[in-house]
Parts: sequence; C-alpha cells; structure tokens
Amino acid sequence: MATSLGSYGQTGPKSRAASSRKKPSRNAPLVDPRLPLDPPSVQNYRRYSPSDQQDFSTTVGAYQYQHLPQAKPAKPRRLKPGAVVFGWHPYWMSNAYVNYDFSLLTHVAYYGYQANNLGELSLAAPPDQGPENLIREVRRQNPACKVLLTISYPAAEGARSLLDANQMAAQNRLLAAIVQHVEAAKADGVNLDFGPPDQKPQLFSLLQRQLQQQTDTLLARQGKLSASSTRLQKQQALLAPAAPSLLVLAAAKDSLADVAYALGQEQNNLALEIEAHRKLAPQPPKPPGLIWGTVVQWFDLDEKAKADFKTAKEIYERAEKQLTDQKTALKAQNTDIRKQQQLNARLTREYIARQETQQPGLAENKAQLTQLQELQTANQSQNARKQQAKQDLRQRARSYQYVVPPSMRPLTDHSQPLQDFIARLAVRLWARDSSYLITLNVPAVDSTGTYRNLQAVQHLVRLFIVKAFDYTPYNQIVPGALAPLHPSDVWGQHSIATSVDYYLKQGTVPRRQLVVGFPHLAKVWKVDSLGNQVVGDKYPPTYWTNWQLRPRLPQEEIKLDLASLSRTSSGLAPDQFGLPAPQAWWEDSASLAPKYAWLMKQRLAGVGIWALGYDDGSPQVWNLLRASFTEPVIPISATIPAAQGPLARLYGLRHVLLLSGVVVIGFLLVGLLVALFRRADSLIPNPPLLSVVALLIGLCTLCVAGYLVWFGQLVVSGWLLVGTGTAVLLLLLLLYRRYWRRQILP
Repeated sequence: MATSLGSYGQTGPKSRAASSRKKPSRNAPLVDPRLPLDPPSVQNYRRYSPSDQQDFSTTVGAYQYQHLPQAKPAKPRRLKPGAVVFGWHPYWMSNAYVNYDFSLLTHVAYYGYQANNLGELSLAAPPDQGPENLIREVRRQNPACKVLLTISYPAAEGARSLLDANQMAAQNRLLAAIVQHVEAAKADGVNLDFGPPDQKPQLFSLLQRQLQQQTDTLLARQGKLSASSTRLQKQQALLAPAAPSLLVLAAAKDSLADVAYALGQEQNNLALEIEAHRKLAPQPPKPPGLIWGTVVQWFDLDEKAKADFKTAKEIYERAEKQLTDQKTALKAQNTDIRKQQQLNARLTREYIARQETQQPGLAENKAQLTQLQELQTANQSQNARKQQAKQDLRQRARSYQYVVPPSMRPLTDHSQPLQDFIARLAVRLWARDSSYLITLNVPAVDSTGTYRNLQAVQHLVRLFIVKAFDYTPYNQIVPGALAPLHPSDVWGQHSIATSVDYYLKQGTVPRRQLVVGFPHLAKVWKVDSLGNQVVGDKYPPTYWTNWQLRPRLPQEEIKLDLASLSRTSSGLAPDQFGLPAPQAWWEDSASLAPKYAWLMKQRLAGVGIWALGYDDGSPQVWNLLRASFTEPVIPISATIPAAQGPLARLYGLRHVLLLSGVVVIGFLLVGLLVALFRRADSLIPNPPLLSVVALLIGLCTLCVAGYLVWFGQLVVSGWLLVGTGTAVLLLLLLLYRRYWRRQILP
C-alpha cells in the first residue's frame, strides 16, 4: 500500500522575518524594493513538499547529508570533448555535494544569490552554507570543473525593472557587488538567472474564479436558449411548412445555373494551371561524367545542388498538392450543385402537381406562412446568440490572459537593456580576470521577446541554458507533463523541441553554446473525481524531489507517457479518506534517457540538471550521464607497455605528427604538379629528372591517399582506381600534345 503524502497542500512554514512583517497599507507600494524577489516556483524551496522542506537546510545547523559510497566504473572514462554537463547546487541542499560525482560535471552553479530592485545583492543561505565549501570540494575532486555563482533577479522583464535606462545607479551597484562576490568566493564566473517569474497562485485563483463565474452565467444562458429553441421547434412542427412558390424555384434554378457555369470555368482554369505547373517540375541535376563525378563524390561538391533540388521538389509537391485539393473541392461543389438542380426540378414538378389539386386552399395558408416566417427568424436569432455564447466560452477558457487587466500583466521587452547589462558585466569581470565565464539562463518560452536577439552577446556569454523545468504554466494543461519532448495535441504546443527550435531558428544561439536544463523532480496535483486539478489557494500543486517521492510510488502504478516521454503515476495514497489519489508527473533516468539521445542528435552542447542532490542515493542519474557524455580512456601503457618518458609523449602526439607530415607532403605534391606544367619544356628533354619528378608525384599521392584511407575518410573501390587511372592518362595525353611531340627525334 502506498504511503500517504500528508498535507501536501500546505505552503510550508514561513520564515520568522516573513511572519513578523507588517501588512502594507493601501497607499504603500506593492513591493518593497529593498526585499529580495521571490524566484520562480521550481527554484523556490517554499513551493516544495513539507517532507522536502524538513530536509532542506535553510537555518544554521540544519540537516547534514551523509556521504554515500559510490561504485567506481570498471574502466576509467572521461567526458567527451566539447560535452557540457551543467548542474545547479541550491543553497538549501547544504552539504549534499559530498555525494556528487564531479568527474561527470563540467560546470557547477551555486544557487543562492538574490538581487533586489535597488541593485543590492544578498546571500539567501545561512552563513555556514555559502559557496566556499562547495568550491573547495570541486577543486579537490575535479579541478577542470568550473564553479559559477548564480545571480537571481526574476523581475528583469517587469514594468519597474532594474534593467531600465533610468536605473543606472542600481545597475552599477549590482555590477560592483557581483564582481566583489566572485572574487571573494574565488569562483570561475557567474550564471545570470534573469528569467520571468511564474504567475502568482492568488492571481491564478482570481482568474479561475472569474472564469468559473462567467462559465456559470454562460451555461445558464445556454440552458435558457436551449429551452426556447425546443419550444420554437415544437411550434414549427405544428405548422406545415409552406411550399416554395414557382417564382422562388425559377430564381433558384437560374442561380444554380450561374453557379454551375462559374464552377465549370474555375475547373477549366484550374486544369490549365495544373498543366502549366507540371511543366515547371524541377529536374534533378544532370549526372556529371565519370571523372568529374568521382571528384564530386569525394568532396561533396554537388551537396548544394542536391539540397536546392530537394527544396524545389518539396515546394513543387506542396503546390501540386494544393492544386489537387482545389480540384477535389471544385469537383465536390459541382456534384453538390447538380444535386441541388435535381432537387429544384423535382420541387418544380411537385409544385405544379400541387397547384392542380390544392388551388382553393392556398389563400387560407397565407396567415400561417407569415407566422411561420416570424418564428423561423426568431429561432435563427436565438440560435445565433447561443452559438456566440458558446464561442465566447471556449475562447475565454482557452487562455486566461483575456481576462487579465493590464495592470496585472507587467512583463515587457527588455532585450536591449539586458544585452547592455551583460556587456557591462563582461567588461568589469574581464578587467579583473579574463578567464571569468558568463552563462545566461533563458526561459523555455520567451513570451516577451527579451531573449530573441542573443547573437549580440554570443561572444560574451559562454553558454545559454534553456530552463525547461516546467511547461505546465505555459501549456495550461494540468495535471500534465513537466518537460514534454515534442509538441502534441495532448500536452500543448510548448515543449523542449519548440524551445530549442525557437533559439536556433533565429540564429541567435549557436548549437555548441545551447544547453537544455532538465528537472530532476516531480509535481503533484490534488485532483477531483474526474481527474481535473482542484485549483485554488487551498490546494496548490507542490514539487517533490525524486528521492522523497520514490519510496511513496507503487511500482505497478508507474507509467511512461509516450506522448511526452515523461513519467506519471496516480497510485499515490490520498491524505484524507474518500478523496481521489493525487496525480504526480516527474522526470528521472528512464524518461531523461530518450531526451538525452535527442539532444545529442541535435548536436547541442549538453544538459543542465535542476537540481543536484534531488536524486540523492540513486546512482541511475550518474550512470545515465556516464553512458551519454563520456568515453573510455585508453591508457598509453595498454597500447605500448614499454613506452615511457619522451617516447610516450611522442606516441600521444602521433596524430598531430602524421597530419603535419601529410600537409607537408601535400604542399610538395602541389609544387611538383605546378612545376611539371610550367617547366615541362625543361623536364621532358631530361629523362632522369622527369622520372624523379614522376616518382615523387606518385609517392606523395600514395602518402596522402594512405593517410585518408587509414582514418576512414577515403574508401578504396573500383571507381577510385578507374578515376585515378583516367586522371593519369589525361595528364600524359596533355603532356604529349603540348610538349613531347615538339621534340626533334634523332
């Protein structure tokens, strides 16, 4: 039986300072600029479960993590060249770094510094939980791992942002504080976290209540309209519908004939357009000759032509599909018009027959016909209002942003101020030490466009990290997947793939500088009997670390959602008898493995981990990182047991030495060929010199070809031999035609 989650709807204990803080008056400002701003929910420990908050160290002398023995790999491994594994260590995780495998990390960011609107930078951690101990541990285990200080400022896109032009004094104060803390902690740089905050629970609850009231009102109106429509339909059924007059049928016949003629013209024009379009079908590039074709195949010279042909073919097929769809639609319309013409003819015949039999009763039905027309008009008006009410309901329920007043939507575009701030920070940091690094966290969904022009700072920022921690606030589908890999109709249009595509399509971020941060946590919702979230201030969703959630999950209830590649479970025990089971969505090694594989296929820089220590005691995450981003280390002694000293160093540089030799031989080959063509009149009369030059050309060619074959860049085949022989014959023929037959034979 699953263990109960307890009262996870509570928001957790407040700090002593927060509880003693007085309530602001009505005329006081909404936010005190001297107070640090609350970070987003995933990065706010108060939004986690009570069980996690008991373990989080936010006071002096709190819980301390115990060192767990880690199994060493059977064979030594090292990170692949260029791979990035970025991890955040939140200050509330205390000394959890004793169980980190720093050999698998390239960057570690200490998350604990918060800035306010006055430019003041403060450390949120207790005095004994600063970054100094973490930095010493990293230096001891892996000196190559870079340690950064995360600077959190969630109000960068607010209406009164620190990045505004009129806040230059506050910016200078913050820049000086950042440089001072980096130097004092002896860190390797900074990690800027200026992303927008999440919607406040109070605001979301207010919007939900407004939507609920509007929904109730619209549903009541819909019920009244349905009753009126039913009553009108009954009255309409009591009155026999009057037959259309002969004039109406004649007018309809003429109208149908005109429509049929217009459709015929459109079909003819479309047929001509299709015929002209097929004449413009792209032709594949003509295959080159045997020799040139071999050269093209070696050096991929026809890659652009193939790509252009593929693009032109796709455009042609798309246009042809559109024309075919238009043809099908016109054909369907033509068939419908013919049916209407047949119906018109049948009604005309029935009208004539009725006139012959019911001529005396037409005058009596005139009043009924007038009354029926009035009822039909009223019914149509009522139905139109009902459809409009339904449409308004769907439109408002699709997104709550339409009912948000302007004063509650303060996010603005600060792209240029953000770039200026990064440039000024780089100048100050590099004036102290040019080796300092700057990394920037970017939101998963750039709703304001602040991060759309990052190419201006890509030479200043080493890594751009996408915070793909929680997509449920963007997709507005709850409960739902935290980090879906691809967009879908099930979980919404925002996903990891769309976020990566957004930053790559604009050319703002190079692939080797883009890192995707993944959540190593769970989100738990209290749901109703239909599986929908119970929204409100009383039961907000809470975050759980994986190591706290794992013991509470019944293994038989764990599922992998194929649409999002995320893990879910509805088998958690409710905290009160009679309530439905809470629903949890989370990411772990099983769901992250296919996402890591997709990321490597996209040739991105690497992954980020929010947060280190959330999988404490579970080696699966470290094993996944080891399998995805490391390679085996082959010691020199394994290949050359007797190699010691200078010989071992030379063997380690064998690839560089071989490449240098091949480059020199290549230059010699080019020089010999140029000399053979330009000085052939001096070489040909001297057979020994000509033989030496020809022999050197052959040896140089064999050396270059052998090097390419050895490294797998060239495959020996029959076509290669035929092409080489043909090239030699052409060279001899050219020499003969140009020089040899000019010689005077004895």
